[in-house]
Amino acid sequence: MMFECLAKSDRYTIDYVEVDESHREIVSSYDFYAFNYHHITMAWLDTKQLGLLKAPKITFVLEVSPGNPFVRCSPDDFDAYCVIDPTLRSAAPRVYAFPRPIEKAQSEPVATTEKRPIIGTFGLATIDKGFERVVAAVSDEFEQAIVRINIPFCAHPAYAANELGARCLSMMREGLEVVVTHDYFDKQELVAWCQQNTLNCFLYHRNMPGLAATTDQAVSSGRPLAVSSNDTFRHLLSYIRPYPLWSLRESIAYSREGVSRMQQDWSQEKFAQHFERVLDELLILKRTRSQSESSRLVRLPVKAEQIAQPTKRRWMDKISIRDFVPPIIGRVKRRLVRESGKISEIIPEAPAAKAPLIPFVHSAFGSYSQHNEDLLIDLIFESKRDGFYVDVGANDPVFNSNTRRFYLRGWRGVNVEPGPLPFQRLVRERPKDINLNVAIGPKRGVMTFYHVADDSTLSSFDKVVADRMAAAVRSTVRPELVEVLTLSDIFEEQAQGRKVDFLSVDAEGYDLEVLKSNDWKRHRPAVVLVEMHNDHKRIADFLSSLNYVLVFNNTVNGVFINATDAAIRRWFTAYPLR
Repeated sequence: MMFECLAKSDRYTIDYVEVDESHREIVSSYDFYAFNYHHITMAWLDTKQLGLLKAPKITFVLEVSPGNPFVRCSPDDFDAYCVIDPTLRSAAPRVYAFPRPIEKAQSEPVATTEKRPIIGTFGLATIDKGFERVVAAVSDEFEQAIVRINIPFCAHPAYAANELGARCLSMMREGLEVVVTHDYFDKQELVAWCQQNTLNCFLYHRNMPGLAATTDQAVSSGRPLAVSSNDTFRHLLSYIRPYPLWSLRESIAYSREGVSRMQQDWSQEKFAQHFERVLDELLILKRTRSQSESSRLVRLPVKAEQIAQPTKRRWMDKISIRDFVPPIIGRVKRRLVRESGKISEIIPEAPAAKAPLIPFVHSAFGSYSQHNEDLLIDLIFESKRDGFYVDVGANDPVFNSNTRRFYLRGWRGVNVEPGPLPFQRLVRERPKDINLNVAIGPKRGVMTFYHVADDSTLSSFDKVVADRMAAAVRSTVRPELVEVLTLSDIFEEQAQGRKVDFLSVDAEGYDLEVLKSNDWKRHRPAVVLVEMHNDHKRIADFLSSLNYVLVFNNTVNGVFINATDAAIRRWFTAYPLR
């Protein structure tokens, strides 16, 4: 599809050449080379040796994380990176955000006499595609409906497609028809399939780089579209609102205009125009070819030692401990070295002119959270003067506190802290709150809590986590039996009927178990802040299944909003679409 788009331009001519490890000869006389590089299909290619091609080398990048185009390719080996993610914002040089290259539908949708809404979804047989979620969502909203699911027999074992299909079929009820097929379509056939649906719906809950390609054909079809708030659909969310911020009915009613704008913004002609701008910036289109230039065949370089190694292992080999150390650590160390008069041979002094801008939030904003999350939550509540919170793993009443800002504002709540010393500080500093020296677990009773250095931010119910923390700070682990309540107990006995606006959970690796101890049908906080870097996918999947939408993630903590809360939904649907 990308070649078809690039061929639309009349400012250059372009040839299509397929290469692999056995057939890697390429003519040397081109004015530029555009690679559709992929870390798996082209794992054999030694991109660091591409300098043997004298003309500029451009690559298209498909596997990309939000704001990071280099999760699957080196940032130094190509002259330009055309990233197929229109949402990309990168300060890296020679990186260009590109629209999705979508095809035009070859026919108009065929009118149907079916009165029931037809909801369609498709994809390969992986459990993170959310097929069952689509069936459940349709069942919740419609008395009468048809759900069409196509899971092709390809790339995954047939039993996986059959098993997923069987699960969806088992959810049928009176009035709800579920149709599962296993057809392999070409792109135009898939567009035609999407045109037959009242709504094309994709409720993925995966955690991997790149944007979903399935929605390309759904957009081409021109039919209404619904997607989850998963990062894989981030390119769509400035055009349509995700489910459940828009219900399926609202998506049918309102999304067609956004789909039409996507078709305009992501047309093949627009894709070619973006590429022309890249060539202009590289001064390629202004180059005058020398008559003396000769053409010869060049063999693309193959990686020498890594060919036989699994791709995953090669990428792991490139990771070092320094990749996980925040840049400020190095700057602090350099400053300490300067002030002590010692010269560091490990971390050389960086030139002043190249010092990066350090992200920060001014102290005047009055943030107390570890990474300023309380500012975002205050924004969501529009600086509400009074409210009610539950803080699980509250620890210190001031330092890295997610609720102190709100306490000072006039909010009140419940602080749950199993550590004796932090609990005493909470009692002293939060006299107007309810402070409980207990832990949260799957059932009421007692459990062994592993204290590390009398610091509850290091302590845990998980002995493995506690041992690791103790080793890191050179301390010991002290087991203690503590009283345990469930999250439902806290809501029922302490909130006493009050609506909980804000739930904060920081349980050092035990966060998912805390969340699971709540009766979410009865107790639904408007906003949930949870530490999720230890278990990102399972926590996101769990809360997503409860109609909570992940609206903020800084790789340590995530903020979820209750999509069934009218006030919160109204705030999050107030922003203008494109």
